[in-house]
Amino acid sequence: MNRAHPEITCERRHVEWPVTIRSVEGRQDTRTLVGYAAVFDRPALIGSGALRFRERVARGAFAKTIQEADVRLLVNHDPNHVLARTTNGTLRLSEDETGLRVEADLDLLDHEAALWARRIERGVVNQMSFAFDVIREDWDLEADPPERTLLEVRLWDVSVVTFPAYVDTVASVRMDDRVRRVLESRGVVPSDVSEELAPEDTPWQAPSLSDFTDQPWDELSDAEKRRIAGHFAWAPEMPPERYTDLKLPHHRPEDGAVVWRGVAAAMAALFGARGGVDIPAADRWRVYEHLARHYRQFDREPPEFKEASWFPAPRAGEEPPEEAVRARLLRLRLEALERKLGIWR
Repeated sequence: MNRAHPEITCERRHVEWPVTIRSVEGRQDTRTLVGYAAVFDRPALIGSGALRFRERVARGAFAKTIQEADVRLLVNHDPNHVLARTTNGTLRLSEDETGLRVEADLDLLDHEAALWARRIERGVVNQMSFAFDVIREDWDLEADPPERTLLEVRLWDVSVVTFPAYVDTVASVRMDDRVRRVLESRGVVPSDVSEELAPEDTPWQAPSLSDFTDQPWDELSDAEKRRIAGHFAWAPEMPPERYTDLKLPHHRPEDGAVVWRGVAAAMAALFGARGGVDIPAADRWRVYEHLARHYRQFDREPPEFKEASWFPAPRAGEEPPEEAVRARLLRLRLEALERKLGIWR
C-alpha cells in the first residue's frame, strides 16, 4: 500500500454531532474546538444495492492509533488546509464514553484558522469526519443487512466538514475478496408494497410488466421500479435493472394486496416446485421469512424451512463441498434452536 497518498486508500466517515468553539482563559488569540469525529456503537448504513451493509465503531477502536499516529485536523480532508496537529500539541484526541473526542487549539493570528473558528462559532459548519485505514474488523455476514464492526483503525486525519454525507458507494470501502463475494451474491428482499390482504379465495396468476404499466421498464423512474419490486419477494438489486430479475410475485398488481394463492405458489417455488427459483442460497432464509410472515397474516402455519434449499443444485458432475454443507447445516440447526429458545439475535 502506498502510504504517501492516504487519500487514495483510506476510508472516510462523518458523524452527526455538534462542534463547538470555546474561549481560552488568558489567551485572546486562541479558540478551542471541541467535538467528536466518531461515535461508538452508532450503526450507519454504508453502500447501496447488493453491497449495502451496516457499520459501527467499537469502543477502543482508536485507543492505539491516538497514541502512535501523527494526526492532523484538516478542513474537508484537504491536506493543504491544516488547522492543528497532534505532534505539536495543538490537537488532542481521546476516547470517552461517547466516541473519539477532538480538542484543537485554533490560532486566531492564522487567517484560515480564525476564519474556520468564526464559521464553527456561528454554526455555519458544525460537523466532523475522520479518515482511516482498517487494522481489525469483524463481519457478520448472516445479518440482514450484513454488519461490519470496526475493531481497530489507523487514523489519518480528523476534519471539520462543510457537506458531510454518509457513504453511498462502497468504492472506497476496503474489504477482502471473501467479504465482497458474499455481499455481491446477496440480493434484496423488497419491502411490501402493501399490508392489505386480498380475500383468501382470490385467483392468482403471475403478473407481467403490462399488468403494472404501459411503459417499457427502461423508461420507468427508480421510484416506480421500487414500487413494482414491492410486489415480489426477491430482487438482485434495488432498483432492479430488468423486470425479469424480479422473483416470486405475491401481491396483486392493481392495488398491492397480498394474495394467498400467490404466497403459497411463491413458497412452493422456493422449495423447488415447478423447477424452483434461481436466487442465491444466502438469500433463501430471508425470502422464506418474508413469505412465512404472510402465511401468518392469513392464519396459516408456514411449512418447515427446508435446509437443503440453501444449496443450489450442483452442476453436472459436481458435488457441493462436503465440509461447507455440514458446517452450514450445523449453523442452521443452532439458529433454529436459538429461535426456539427465544435467544435469536
